[in-house]
Amino acid sequence: MNNEESLRQFVAARLTKFHEAREMNITNTDARKLLARKNPYLYRYLGFDTTKEMVDALMAASLSSSEETTFGKALEDIAIHICEQAFGGDKSPAEGIDLQFHRDSKRYLVSIKSGPNWGNADQTKKMRQNFDSARGRLRQNQSVGEIVAVNGCCYGSTARNGGYHQMGDYYKLCGKEFWELISGEPEMYRLLFDMVAEAADARTQDDDVVHLSPAIKKATQAIRSGYSLPDGTLNWHAVLEELHSQR
Repeated sequence: MNNEESLRQFVAARLTKFHEAREMNITNTDARKLLARKNPYLYRYLGFDTTKEMVDALMAASLSSSEETTFGKALEDIAIHICEQAFGGDKSPAEGIDLQFHRDSKRYLVSIKSGPNWGNADQTKKMRQNFDSARGRLRQNQSVGEIVAVNGCCYGSTARNGGYHQMGDYYKLCGKEFWELISGEPEMYRLLFDMVAEAADARTQDDDVVHLSPAIKKATQAIRSGYSLPDGTLNWHAVLEELHSQR
């Protein structure tokens, strides 16, 4: 690929921003607010009896949820950058359309998602409506040519028809096929994966410990002060009553 070193630098810089956002999220974690959003019946059934067990579960759930979102946005930005370099693609001004570009005499409209199982029926319907609206505006220009709508997923697989899975009025491309479409490079998915690995290896190995340890300590103190019994076990009735008083 041309400008491979430029792409490597862009990926490293964008993932640095992701890591900074992750650290900020860890630092600002409020354990009691996290607990207020959880299902107390589920957590009680799973057997979290001590403050440490509860805090570990809350922190893991919080990080997993926020990381999926923020890393997905990082991959979207990387995809747009790759397509800009390959085909002059750019961020679309149309609602719900993340990327637009020309390739092989076709105009592509792309809604980028992290993985293939990203939404329910209503969300899929909304995406289709966004594609229809964008097509309508483009067709006001008679020279626009063929318009192809694509739901592009950064990972996963849609192996049917060589990876081009037709969903009626749009195509769904995942993983390898998505990255090839926007870059013109069949091995882009592998190249990008290696660049992500390089960015990960460049991080200081104790970064997570430095930021996570104080957050866990703060969260443990917050849960212990509000919901612990003298023997250190969780006072589940206190948890339940406070959660219901907040609703």
